[in-house]
This record gives sequence, C-alpha cells and structure tokens, in this order.
Amino acid sequence: KVLVTGTVQSIDKGPFGGLMLRLATGNEFMSTSCDMEKSEHSQLAQLSKGERVRVLCVCRGMVIGSPQLDDCTFR
Repeated sequence: KVLVTGTVQSIDKGPFGGLMLRLATGNEFMSTSCDMEKSEHSQLAQLSKGERVRVLCVCRGMVIGSPQLDDCTFR
C-alpha cells in the first residue's frame, strides 16, 4: 500500500464501470490513475479539478512509467 498526495486532474469512468481519479504529474500527458473503491464514489463526485487530495492505494505496478493504483480510499 502507498499513501499518495496529489492534485486532481480529472475524474473518469474506469474500464469496468468504476470511477478513476487521475492525479496530475509533471508530464501533462501522463497522469497517475487511481481506481477508487465504490465506497468512495460519493466523495469523489464532490471533488473539483485542481483540488489536493490524499489517497491510500495498492500499487499494481507501472504502465509506461506511470503507477497504476487500485483499491484506493481517501485519507
């Protein structure tokens, strides 16, 4: 598990119907993807682009240099 603090870049639908929180990085074309737990969806819906957040996630590895974070919850 990793604790990540970042800036909301976007909130998108995930490939399996869940919601993905994308955090901005130094590269505007490569965000960090956080697959959020269903229990977090109501809080996720209240976020705005540019807002700072802190999430606890399980890191599943890297894809093209960007960490893939699953089972995320707000802290």
